Amino acid sequence: MNKFYLLLVSGLVLSTTACKKKYEKLPEDTTIPTEFTELKVNTEFDWTAAVPLVVQVNVTDNSGKNINTDGLVVQLLDQDFSHIKTDIAKNGSLTFEAKVPASVTKLFVFIPATGNIVEVPTIEGTQNLQITTEPVLETGGKPAKNTFYGKPAAGPDCNSGCTVSYTTNQEEIKVAIGGTVCLSGSMHTKFLTFLGAGTVRICGNNVTIGSINYQGSGITEVIVTESSQYTTGALPTNNANHRFINYGTINLNSSLPLNGLITNYGTLNISGAFNVNSSAEFLNTGILDVKGSIQNNNKLTNNGTLTVGGDFAVNSNAIFTNGGSTTITGNYASNGKTINTNRLSVKGQYNNNGGSLTNNGGVYVTGTFVQNSAILNLGAASYLSIGAELRGNGGTVNMGDLSMISTKTFTMNSINYKITSAGAVIKVASTSLNIAGGSVTGTLDICNGATPPTTSNRFGPNVKYCNSGIYIPKNQYNTEGFGVPTVIDTDGDGIEDKSDAFPTDIARAFLEMEPYIGY
Repeated sequence: MNKFYLLLVSGLVLSTTACKKKYEKLPEDTTIPTEFTELKVNTEFDWTAAVPLVVQVNVTDNSGKNINTDGLVVQLLDQDFSHIKTDIAKNGSLTFEAKVPASVTKLFVFIPATGNIVEVPTIEGTQNLQITTEPVLETGGKPAKNTFYGKPAAGPDCNSGCTVSYTTNQEEIKVAIGGTVCLSGSMHTKFLTFLGAGTVRICGNNVTIGSINYQGSGITEVIVTESSQYTTGALPTNNANHRFINYGTINLNSSLPLNGLITNYGTLNISGAFNVNSSAEFLNTGILDVKGSIQNNNKLTNNGTLTVGGDFAVNSNAIFTNGGSTTITGNYASNGKTINTNRLSVKGQYNNNGGSLTNNGGVYVTGTFVQNSAILNLGAASYLSIGAELRGNGGTVNMGDLSMISTKTFTMNSINYKITSAGAVIKVASTSLNIAGGSVTGTLDICNGATPPTTSNRFGPNVKYCNSGIYIPKNQYNTEGFGVPTVIDTDGDGIEDKSDAFPTDIARAFLEMEPYIGY
């Protein structure tokens, strides 16, 4: 099993700054102030209520696949999963420098592309996080861990390692067993034939191939190099031994029935439909634009940008993993497994049928979300936005700490909601609720700003109606949030206890450390 390791080195540079109510005598001034604006404050007085922070993050790949972590988005979050800062890893490392409010009690490093979230455990020290290749929803609704697929540090070229090179048009090109054929410039061939295992590198600006044929057995690779462009009417792959790797641009002027393996680090434009068949696997870390619909029958992973002009279906035993940005113009139907750790947008209707949806980021559905005999897992602080109706016909909804569903209308039939200890929220824009059945375990706030329906008593104290006291702050996925934070100010000095160094002393609030006189 390939594993990736994230090394988190946290260094928190702390000084007990911020303000205090100083009893230091100011320089002699005989002027007696008569207005507030005439008051004078020591110029060295520090009004801040924050501490400087330095967090160093290093991402290391131990997979043996030469995967580059350059360009990886990394975020710093507080204890409420609220966003503090975002930065981009360069050559696998980055340093966060920020002033963090004294109210922050926990810090997390979050990688949207993988769903990994790591708590900064102490002021100093080192923490190793192992990332396995299968996404798993952890107990308590923690974000899932899944494989990070990055772009290799450098793809091949046609300057070396070529057995045969072509720069002009050819009637037919045969790839010898174990050979590497390089195609450069602007050229065309009617037939490309693999006699067995072999490699073709495309390095030209406008290379076209009429058809690709396979003879014999063994692994074959067609590699479109960086800054190259390949236009074709077909990308034939008969089985898992036939592979395409794209670093440049591929324009496919037809549909794509995929039976082999395709890895897209560049741009792949498909003018028709895209079918990932039962023996196929597709990985996108670049840009994939499908004008038609997608039928996924095995494994499709998007850690880049995916746009679909039609519908998207995840069939039985298939897996769609989205660690990037996916936008679907049509409907989405899942009878398999869908795992989202970033942004998944469906303009039509989302049908969660016999499979499952695990969301650790943001899912945005313009139409209706239909939950049938399936599982819906919402990780901690995740967000599901529904423009029309949330229709719960069956199955189970597991909602992690401070997760939230926002919908226009709400229908609850035979469905079970299981909520973790901190509680979760379903926010309903309509003033009416249709609760016909089902059950709730844990604290759930169903908030529509209206009088609770008479059926609310069937849930006892587990279901609240806008009065749970749950506070969900806004984050990078949930832009609306819910509730208001609870403010506790024991001494009544206007500084809440969690930011007050003297919570029971109205005369003091903060500490300011300064050198002893003479030092």
